[in-house]
Amino acid sequence: MQEDVFGIKSLLDKEEFEKVYRATGIDVDGRLEFLKKIYSHRERSLMKFITFAKCVEGFSDLSMNDKINLVKRKQDLLIALNKKQTSMVLCHGK
Repeated sequence: MQEDVFGIKSLLDKEEFEKVYRATGIDVDGRLEFLKKIYSHRERSLMKFITFAKCVEGFSDLSMNDKINLVKRKQDLLIALNKKQTSMVLCHGK
């Protein structure tokens, strides 16, 4: 429908998207829906990691600060890997 109404097949630049979104409330290129899916996936991934970490011997003995830092590092790694994968897809079409 978005393509029929707006003739949009690809992402708008940030300023164009915000202008259209503020005026219409419509996610014309699907970026908000895409971000919701990413955040939902990351939340599920984080919860699985925390469940796993709680099962690792010695994890419960760590300070709260150390536990938080481990989870943050895990998230940083996933973000870096995701950026690399996204870059590869955009550059190579895989």
